[in-house]
Amino acid sequence: AGLTPLLLEKSVQAQFLIPMATSLAFGVIFATIITLVLVPCLSLIVYDIKALFSNRSAAEIAAQEHADID
Repeated sequence: AGLTPLLLEKSVQAQFLIPMATSLAFGVIFATIITLVLVPCLSLIVYDIKALFSNRSAAEIAAQEHADID
């Protein structure tokens, strides 16, 4: 949202900044998606893999690791 005014600018002076603002905006969107979606999904996959190789459930493993951190 902060880069929208620069992306919509029509002046000649701002024309060379528009590609930079576009790549920066898409980079921020991509990083947000990775942080909010992919990292938690990978965490759940790791817990499920650990549960396969032990006799405990994934929830028990996650609770144990959370208790170890505290």
